[in-house]
Amino acid sequence: DRFKVLQIAENDRVRFTEKTLEMAAEYRLTGVGMGNFQYAYPRYQAREDKGMSIQHAHNDWAQWLSETGVAGLVLVLAGLGFFLYRFFRLWATRSDPFAIYLGVGCLAALLSILLHSFVAFDLHIPAIPLTLSAVLALGFIAIHLERRRPRDRFLYRYLRKDRPPWFYLFVILAAGLACWSGWQGIRHFMAEAHCNTVHNSTLKRDRNPPLEEIRKAIAWDGGN
Repeated sequence: DRFKVLQIAENDRVRFTEKTLEMAAEYRLTGVGMGNFQYAYPRYQAREDKGMSIQHAHNDWAQWLSETGVAGLVLVLAGLGFFLYRFFRLWATRSDPFAIYLGVGCLAALLSILLHSFVAFDLHIPAIPLTLSAVLALGFIAIHLERRRPRDRFLYRYLRKDRPPWFYLFVILAAGLACWSGWQGIRHFMAEAHCNTVHNSTLKRDRNPPLEEIRKAIAWDGGN
């Protein structure tokens, strides 16, 4: 049964992508805003899809471009380029099979998910980007690991103590921003646990919770 609908699904995804790119063309620079795809897309929805609620473009690249525009796409590509540059520069100098092969495995995982994201919304499923982050971290650590007995050591430079004052100010501000963002994330998570505003197929939350649960959600995150 799954193979019977493959061609239909392929045609649908191509159509979704085409319409998403039409939307991206109108909001070229900054997009419609992260998370706003499902609200902006109906204006561009194909006639044969009328009545359907389409939350994802089934093409993460096209959806990211439509939500964040060229600015967001440049940021993502710059981040990927910086990571790959640092990774390859050190990987090419290593001779330890442990570092070489784990490094290749890391790159294979990254390449596979980037390619598959052209035909699916993998990176909108929380478990996948979390797993990918762990794999990339392990691969990056592996190429920095120098195995020596009786203990291994990392090829990292130590933080120097003679940093200028602005460096420590930057660290404090960055830590403050991280704490603030973390607290906002906790508030949003607790509110969604009481009354989810976004469909959650993983936790299977009640879409119509009792009034008391809705009040608790508002108490945690009244701005949503």
